[in-house]
Amino acid sequence: LNKSLASFLRKSGCRNIYLIPNGVDTRNFQLCRSPSNSKFFNILFTGRLTKDKGADTLIEIIRYVNEKSKLQNIKFTIAGSGPLEDVVKAVTQKYKNVNYLGFVNPEVISKIYMNANLFLIPSRTEGMPLSLLEAQSCGLPVIGSKIPGILDVVINKKTGCLVNVGDVRGFAEAVKKYYELWRDSPEEYYN
Repeated sequence: LNKSLASFLRKSGCRNIYLIPNGVDTRNFQLCRSPSNSKFFNILFTGRLTKDKGADTLIEIIRYVNEKSKLQNIKFTIAGSGPLEDVVKAVTQKYKNVNYLGFVNPEVISKIYMNANLFLIPSRTEGMPLSLLEAQSCGLPVIGSKIPGILDVVINKKTGCLVNVGDVRGFAEAVKKYYELWRDSPEEYYN
């Protein structure tokens, strides 16, 4: 699914290894609305609510942004289910700018991407993250962990920002950068 895994398997002596990454139907995942139409800067996370997918890091990013960055007009939208669901629900009770949707049917998820301004993927491990491909198909900038799978898709400082795994402050600073660009220069943000 990604270059790193293919390389590892080849070096381990496996033969007939072919890199075949995931893909998305771009008819379903189309460009988002212009950010100048948004009242809120909507930050989206979609995926399983597990430590591997960085759901615990996501919670810490939300805390940091709300308590230390104190940015205005920011909203977090979380779609997914899993073992850390109770922790996510607790965060929605603490912060009014966090919206937890639970599991979302695949037929509806494209509409959620289209209403977002930024996609977070703070994973610890990935193969080829379908959610990342969906977000990028919608034209969303991405802040993701600097790991195989994400490294295969995100071009650092062009289509998104890569951050070390678990670096909550690094993720929060990247959120602030994209937020300020959205707020101050929506035309540049959209390009």
